Amino acid sequence: MTQENTWRSIVNHRLRYAYNEVSEQLFRDSPSGAIPTPRRRVSRYLPYFDESSSINETTTQEPHPEKNSSRIIKLNGKLRSVQLDGDMIINGALLRSLKAELSGSRRRKRWAYRDLFYPQTIWSDGVPYEFDPELRENRGCFSSVGRDTSQPEQPVNIGKGCYHFGVTTHEVGHALGLFHHQQRYDRDDYVTFSKKDVPKSYWLNFVKIPEKYLATYGLPYDVGSIMHYTPTEFASNAYLPGLLTADTNLQGTMGSLDGPSFLDVQIVNRHYQCYEVCNETETKPNCLNGGYPDPHNCTICKCPTGFGGDFCQLIEPSGTMKCGGLIPTSPRLTRMRIRLTAAGPGRRKCVYHIRAPPNRRVMIGLQSVSGVCQEGCYTSAVEMKMNGDFRPVGYR
Repeated sequence: MTQENTWRSIVNHRLRYAYNEVSEQLFRDSPSGAIPTPRRRVSRYLPYFDESSSINETTTQEPHPEKNSSRIIKLNGKLRSVQLDGDMIINGALLRSLKAELSGSRRRKRWAYRDLFYPQTIWSDGVPYEFDPELRENRGCFSSVGRDTSQPEQPVNIGKGCYHFGVTTHEVGHALGLFHHQQRYDRDDYVTFSKKDVPKSYWLNFVKIPEKYLATYGLPYDVGSIMHYTPTEFASNAYLPGLLTADTNLQGTMGSLDGPSFLDVQIVNRHYQCYEVCNETETKPNCLNGGYPDPHNCTICKCPTGFGGDFCQLIEPSGTMKCGGLIPTSPRLTRMRIRLTAAGPGRRKCVYHIRAPPNRRVMIGLQSVSGVCQEGCYTSAVEMKMNGDFRPVGYR
């Protein structure tokens, strides 16, 4: 039996029925203003089980959102029948446990279900892995969420077209226990889901997970997370986003494939209790600007982008670029032009800190920015961190 058929065997009629029941309960338990439950057949809840990919534009059918989706959803077009939320495989045990909790079953304690949701089933002895060079056309990019004990081996599928660093780390994030970021219960404080711009059959992909099943570890929402949808994910029209940020300056940040953000790495460290290594040390570093002790070297800190030094007290070096540094301000308007020129292979960036005088604030106006225009602005962009918390990805 091929691996694809193995995954298909998981997604059977009973699993679909369980997912349907759980989904209805999640919709009912959502706070006011959340998505209403679409009263449709199971196949409407799970559009990926529909193998049809062609749409007749002359009919009144709902437009096919894959044409306007980001990379991962498009790459998985022919594997929709084995995936949920575009690239996640959730095993039956997790669904049955969640269903039991939602229905009020007391057969297990509450903490057991918390282990099954974000970030979930833990790899207690490290994460064993091996690379399988076998590639099959149209295999797609997808992963189970957390450790899946129902499988003898747990593949993270990186098929043809999925080799981008951001795509592979997104799938590894699922394997480590991360759901999609916009499923956080506090999403509506930061991102609005525009139901009118997404076909009803795809609303389920935007359901929020209730607080009692989701652990955020007190970390802030990050629209620049590698696990966050793009603004037009599943949208009917590429020019009408289904996700809108409350802070409009963050709209261009959503959907980054830049690799794990600072907070993506931090939440995995928190979930796997990597910090406990540093609790045994005699002295802990005084990490500044949102940094935290580095589990690999407890005398120094892991720093948010834009900061460097052992304690995140310095400006992050700009690499080989002869640019960056501290820019003092004055009451008068100051103009500056930043141009990144070729300086060898690899990524190029300039990091500046702009410091206002006491009791003053910095005001920035952009005249023009040139570069590649794409959702997430992860290949070329100006990024500004303006909100005092330097951990989330900033304005792009």
